[in-house]
Amino acid sequence: MWRLYKDKDLYCFQSNEQRVQKKMSRRRDFSLFNTWTDGRAVYISTKSTPQSAKITLYRLTGSKVNYLPLDGVFIANSNTIMTFKEEAVVNINREKGSHNDEGE
Repeated sequence: MWRLYKDKDLYCFQSNEQRVQKKMSRRRDFSLFNTWTDGRAVYISTKSTPQSAKITLYRLTGSKVNYLPLDGVFIANSNTIMTFKEEAVVNINREKGSHNDEGE
């Protein structure tokens, strides 16, 4: 995610994951800006503050948002998303000494 213009509150959200793109396409505050043949898509959204844009990125991806100062972009790795239920099962298994992450 990055700010499109310094003086305007427009933010670009780019993803190549279909799950994240589907979430953006369903939201009224997002509009499609550009697509590529490799599956990447960029959506634009108006957010009042950078903090609001970071929260939106977190909600779309479900993972921690990091800032890359050299590029001026916020990035979130959405490949490692885990629901709270799955995370709890993994933690319970670790406490029991099991090496199986499926709860068995």
